[in-house]
Amino acid sequence: MKVKLDSFEERFSELDVQFSLMRFALSQLSKAKRNSFFQAIKTKKHAEENQNWDKTTEAIKELHFDNEDLVLETFNSLRKSNLRQISKRYGSANQYFFKQFSEDGLSRSELLLVIAHFEAFLKELHAAVLKANPSILALSKPNRQIQRESLFQYGYQKILEEEIAAEVNEVDRKSVKDRARYFEEKLGLKWGDEVVVKAVKDATDARNEISHENPNKVIADAWLADTKKYLGQVARSCFMNARSLYPKNFELS
Repeated sequence: MKVKLDSFEERFSELDVQFSLMRFALSQLSKAKRNSFFQAIKTKKHAEENQNWDKTTEAIKELHFDNEDLVLETFNSLRKSNLRQISKRYGSANQYFFKQFSEDGLSRSELLLVIAHFEAFLKELHAAVLKANPSILALSKPNRQIQRESLFQYGYQKILEEEIAAEVNEVDRKSVKDRARYFEEKLGLKWGDEVVVKAVKDATDARNEISHENPNKVIADAWLADTKKYLGQVARSCFMNARSLYPKNFELS
């Protein structure tokens, strides 16, 4: 199966349209509709709180506390406090915060998906190059030995597929700089200059920070736009280099 550049670029374009649509919808939401949305949330959470209060009341009465009235009053005070907090949290004063947080969330989500598609495409390219030129595996792992029994038992094609998958996954775990160096030195696929490689590193660092350390990290619109441009450049550069080396395995569309 040939690797196609337009499949990747179409996925990138679809992501851009999807998130642009969500941002547009958020920006066009009227104040009345926004109030209605938050009122529905508030009503639902108030109902849940009151249902919990009903269950708590039943449980307290079944336990027959000597100071039952005091226990009920304590829990009722807690219920009223929770209701006030719900009203405040989803009131008009906090709606701008939720809108801004939603916009930031869209940017974070878009970054995660863009990088996921980018890395998946590079892995697809990597595997295709190794399949087109298996000798790269021998050069990459000169001391790697295949048992004759495995070769006879599973056959060359099966062993080759397993070796390619292992190599692709191993390289995928490397740092961005090491991956870029590997692609250029082992595969003959240059990502770009230092500026491009740094842009990819910054993007993956931001992705990792969001995923593991700071899920509320703010992603600037201009930075995200530049990041998508650089990722697209790397994907296209690697593809075009691979196509020039192995034209039968890669096609534009």
